[in-house]
Amino acid sequence: MPVIAIVVLKKIVRRSGIFAVAASLLINVLAISHASALTPTPQQIQAIKSLPESEQRRLAAQLGIDYDQVSSDGKASPVYTPTDSVQPRPTNGDRDQQNDSEDSVPWRAGDQNNLKDERFAEGSQELNLDEGKDVEKTEALKLYGYDLFAGSPTTFAPATDIPVSTDYLIGPGDSVIVQFYGKQSAIHELAVDREGIIAFPEIGPLNVSGMNFTELKRYITKVVSEQMIGVKATVTMGALRSIRVFVLGEAYRPGSYTISSLSTMTNALFSSGGITEVGSLRRIQLKRRGQIVGEFDLYDLLLKGDTRHDMRLLPGDVIFIPTIGKTVGVAGEVKRPAVYELKNESSAAEVIKLAGGFLPTAFPAVSKIERIDAHGNRTVLDVDLTREQGNAHQIRDADRVQVFSVLDSLEDVVLLDGHVKRPGGFAWREGMRVTDVISGIYSLLPNPDLNYALIKREVQPTRGITLLKIDLNAAFRSPESAANKLLQPNDELLVFGLGEQRRIYIDELNKQLKFQTTLSQFPNTASIIGNVY
Repeated sequence: MPVIAIVVLKKIVRRSGIFAVAASLLINVLAISHASALTPTPQQIQAIKSLPESEQRRLAAQLGIDYDQVSSDGKASPVYTPTDSVQPRPTNGDRDQQNDSEDSVPWRAGDQNNLKDERFAEGSQELNLDEGKDVEKTEALKLYGYDLFAGSPTTFAPATDIPVSTDYLIGPGDSVIVQFYGKQSAIHELAVDREGIIAFPEIGPLNVSGMNFTELKRYITKVVSEQMIGVKATVTMGALRSIRVFVLGEAYRPGSYTISSLSTMTNALFSSGGITEVGSLRRIQLKRRGQIVGEFDLYDLLLKGDTRHDMRLLPGDVIFIPTIGKTVGVAGEVKRPAVYELKNESSAAEVIKLAGGFLPTAFPAVSKIERIDAHGNRTVLDVDLTREQGNAHQIRDADRVQVFSVLDSLEDVVLLDGHVKRPGGFAWREGMRVTDVISGIYSLLPNPDLNYALIKREVQPTRGITLLKIDLNAAFRSPESAANKLLQPNDELLVFGLGEQRRIYIDELNKQLKFQTTLSQFPNTASIIGNVY
C-alpha cells in the first residue's frame, strides 16, 4: 500500500508546483517508512498537512491513516483492512471518475450497479390495447437478489470464537488444545503439521489427518486414558487454519481467496464481491477435484432462509457461477415486483409465489402476460389468475406478468365537498336524501350559501355529468318535500359559502359539460360577461 502512496505523490509533484517540495520530501520519507514498516512520524504528518485537503485525504487513504484523527490531534492511527474486505460496488458516477484517472482499471461489461435486464428495462414498450399502437412505457424492473452484494463492506476475518461443528475436518495449520486433569494437570496446545501429525508430549506423535472433530476427541481421550494411568483429557480446538479457494465464473471479482476454514459457499461469495448481473443466483456450483459435489440456490436463502445446501469449503475448492438462466418479470400489484430467474418454476402461480404473492389492492382476474412470440413480435395474453386454468398457464423465458390493481374510483358512495365541516364519502343506500348527508346547519362552516348548492350526477351508461340545483333552506325546512332531493350512487354534493370565491368549482364543472358537447347537442352552459361577481 505505501508503494501506491508513493506513486500518488509523484503525480502530485507533476500536477502541483506549489506543493512540489513537500511532496518530494514525503516520497523519500515514505520510501524509508515502507522499508522499515514504521508508523508515519509527526514530521511526516506535518508534511502531509502542507498539501491541499483533497490530496491529504487521498494520501491518508492510501497510507491507511485515519485522516480525521490526523487533522484533529496530529497523531496517526493506522487502519488495518483485511485483504478479503469487500468494498461497496461503485456507482456509475464513481466508475466514470475512475475511468478518467490515470490509474483506472478497465471495467468489465455487466459491472454496473443496479443493472436491469434489457428485456424488462425502462423504455421497453407495452402494447396499448385501446389505441392499437405502442405508446406506453412499462415499469422498470430490477433483477431480484443482486443487491444482496451491493451493501456495506463485509470482512471475513479468521474465526476465533465460533463453535466448531462436529463434522469439522482436521487439517494442517489447525491447533488442538488438550487439558489433562486427575492425577496430572496440564494444558497443551498442539499444532497439526503438514503431515497431519501432532507431537503429543509424554505420548509421542499422533496421526490425526482426515479425522473430524468428533473422531479427534474420541481418539485423543482414548490414547490418554490407555497410556497415562489416572489421567483424563478434554479436547477443544484452538486457532484454526486458513484455506485457499477459487471463485470463478460470473463473480464480481473472480480469483483465488484465502478465507477461514469454517467458511461456507456464501462466505466465499461475499469475499469475492458477489455475483454480477449476468451470473446465476440459482445454480452456484461447488467443484472439488474437478467434480461437482454441490449446487446452491441463493433463492433458498433469500426467500426461505434455508442454508442446508450452503456447504462447508475445503482447501482447493472451486465455486463456479454460470450465466443466468431463463428469466421472467413480474410487475404491478405484487409484493416484490422484479425480474426473477427461473429454475423449476413453469406456471404463472409459481412465478407469483416468487414475487411474494398479491397485494390486497390487486385484481388478478384481469392480469396479462406480455410475450415475444416465435416471429419476434411482442404480444399480450389475457389470464385470470383467480382460476385454476390461469394459474396453470405456462410461463416462457422473457415473459412479463402484469397484475393490475382494483379501480381507484369509489362505487356506491355519495361525496360531499365545499363549505362543510366534514367533507368526504358516505355510503349510499336506497332512498337516501340530501339531509341524510347534510343533517343541518351545524354540518356547514360559518356563512354558508343556503340558497344555492349543486349535485353533480353521472348519467348512465356514458357516465357523463349533469348538474342539479339545491335549495338547502327548503330542504332543511321540509325534509319530505321535493327540495330534499333523492340521491343516486356516485352523486357529489357541492356547498358554497357567502362571499367565497366559487369560480374554481364552477370553471371545472363547465369544462366537463363542454367536453360532453356533440354535433347534435349544444353545451348546457351560459356565459355572463361584465362587471359581475
